[in-house]
Amino acid sequence: MWRLLDEIERCPTLVPSLSISEVKQQRAQLQADNDILRRIRTHRNKGIAHVDERHAWPDSHLWQDNIVTVGGAKKLLEDLKSVFNKISAAQDGRIWSLETIGMKDTSQLLEELLAKP
Repeated sequence: MWRLLDEIERCPTLVPSLSISEVKQQRAQLQADNDILRRIRTHRNKGIAHVDERHAWPDSHLWQDNIVTVGGAKKLLEDLKSVFNKISAAQDGRIWSLETIGMKDTSQLLEELLAKP
């Protein structure tokens, strides 16, 4: 996302109806989520990416020091959605939202697939 905002600032003709001040507002909105992004990145880099215990990060406080709450993750996704939609709407008038799929949606899909002869 940062690179997209960088490109728009470098070449404003990419999204001519989005002013530089609006790009700065979008950047500030994402900057407010920087702490949750850092914590998620830490989990990805130090925990999830190293499932093999032989290569796991030896810090037993990883989860305690880098708490990621459901609310924090949802806020991050909503903010990303908002920024993408703002840029998309300014570029071609369309809104392209990202949406998460809940567990119930997945189980319903599997049930439907299993029910088909």
